[in-house]
Amino acid sequence: MQENLGFGIIAEVPCVIVDVMRGGPSTGLPTMPSQSDVMQARWGTHGDHPIIVLSASTVRECFDMTIQAFNLSEKFRTPVILLIDEVVGHMREKMALPNAGEIEIFNRVKPTMPPEWYIPFEDSPRGVPPMANFGEGYRYHVTGLTHDIRGSPPRGRMRSALSFPDFIERSASIFRRFIWLNSTKQRTRKLRLLLTVLWLAQPREQRSWQGRKV
Repeated sequence: MQENLGFGIIAEVPCVIVDVMRGGPSTGLPTMPSQSDVMQARWGTHGDHPIIVLSASTVRECFDMTIQAFNLSEKFRTPVILLIDEVVGHMREKMALPNAGEIEIFNRVKPTMPPEWYIPFEDSPRGVPPMANFGEGYRYHVTGLTHDIRGSPPRGRMRSALSFPDFIERSASIFRRFIWLNSTKQRTRKLRLLLTVLWLAQPREQRSWQGRKV
């Protein structure tokens, strides 16, 4: 899975991975709660890469954050991980689902130019290039190598899918929309987890803690 996750990141492929954490390794303890995949979610695949990780703590949040994960994945053209504790993964409860029209869906941004003008990884004003579906006449090369704006191994200008500062800047406003702070320890832990993931996603030389370089 981690090899495929790394490929999805470098090839800028939107997808969602749901990780229900339990005691391990291997089959481990299938009914024991655990948070042991947090580091794997951030550092599991090889190489430096930004990653979006969401963590649900209730059945309703599993529903809401699954939608949010797909929206973020499509918006930023990147894999998104949804972490769930084993206890939540085994829960069943009734809940009121929103009407279809009330659910916010971010549709994939597709190219509007003719196929012969399409450059698959060209920078755009929003920082994420439009993505054409296969079979619609738009040609592009997909590789696990670092690529140029046409998707081929670089010979000149290189397309960077790993721009940490830009990624954090673009993501921050999105996360503020669905993190609600209150006095409960559960919300505080969730916020700390998310902030930790965002902090670790920055290059080491740009990290700071309480105003000091780390």
